[in-house]
Amino acid sequence: MPELPTEIINKTMEELSDSHRTLHNCMLTCRRFRDIVKPIFHFDMYIELRGSERHVLPKMVRLFEVLDEVTPHVRALFLVLTEVDGLSRLLADITLSTLFTLGKLKEIHIKGRIERVNPHIIIDLLSLPSIQLLSLDGTARVPLSILQKRPSIRTLKLRNCSITGPAPFKFRERYSTDADYGFDGNTPLDENDIPYPVSLAIELTKRRLGDLTLLQSSAKFLTSLTLVHFSHDPKEYLQYSHLTAEDFPSLVTLSIVFHIAFSLKPPMDVLRFVKGRKQASKIKHLHITFDHETCLYEDMMDYFTTSIESATAPFSIKEVFDRKVLTCLEGGSCKLVMSSEDFTEHNPREVLPFKHRVEKKMKTLFPTDGLAWVEVGVNLEERYWDFIDF
Repeated sequence: MPELPTEIINKTMEELSDSHRTLHNCMLTCRRFRDIVKPIFHFDMYIELRGSERHVLPKMVRLFEVLDEVTPHVRALFLVLTEVDGLSRLLADITLSTLFTLGKLKEIHIKGRIERVNPHIIIDLLSLPSIQLLSLDGTARVPLSILQKRPSIRTLKLRNCSITGPAPFKFRERYSTDADYGFDGNTPLDENDIPYPVSLAIELTKRRLGDLTLLQSSAKFLTSLTLVHFSHDPKEYLQYSHLTAEDFPSLVTLSIVFHIAFSLKPPMDVLRFVKGRKQASKIKHLHITFDHETCLYEDMMDYFTTSIESATAPFSIKEVFDRKVLTCLEGGSCKLVMSSEDFTEHNPREVLPFKHRVEKKMKTLFPTDGLAWVEVGVNLEERYWDFIDF
């Protein structure tokens, strides 16, 4: 019996990258499978540090057992910092120093206060030319130097962070502390040695004045913009009615996301923003998403039955995607995304009829007659951020 080519096996294993149990079983099959699967299995390293020696000591022992075998394959580090004591900090320092020495890390995700580990090691890691993504979540007192002059970083994700710099610098007045930044390495640096982004995913709420400043200062560089709306009340958002898509001369892709709770009614004039005031924008791809997230699948179904099934269209899809006005438009989508934390636990025979109901309603709300370039669809998915303890 001929052997499957290594390339086919490798591609198959990559498709299974989200199933650690399956990958682990494949590694136990034979030596050939072990060598192919090991880099995929160890691509992500998840470390959650707690302050109790009872939790940390077993991790220390396990770390030294597998350090040389695992770290050469790690490309993404997820570090969760809670109550970090001396042992926890030592564990983190050893791991980070090893990853720095190897110099192959591509992504760093940190959740928690960064000063609980050695900040100099983090800065050293970010100096690696291989680093392409930095994600900080709930991270307080992040030194500004972490963000300055990082030509290799292509993606920066900030969630509920605070950035410190020399007085009188105030990060929140100039930038967003809750946004996804994208860089291409070619845009100039601003006055704080931070490159202008070419893509942004941002929510313009009143409590973050720096968001609007960032949007305006980056307007001529942005090729992709995602505006996220969590509230239905327009009063919750900064007044950006003076901005429209035409204010972004390089914009290619515009995405608007509405997190829906009680109705599909968006808190902004979609038509006005897309079409502009005097002349149409030059966007080529326009995506509008209604996003609803629940804990339980039953709540998802109940929300659809009570709120969406009887809803009316919040805007005319033909007007929004009018190619007579948006002369550069090549494609677009209008989607409903519904998620729960237990979605995959339910039988597909139960889920499929429900999905058909949702799809039927979406096609009624947003008919695509004569709009062959617009995709109207539904995504039902499981969504949660789960950390695997090391």
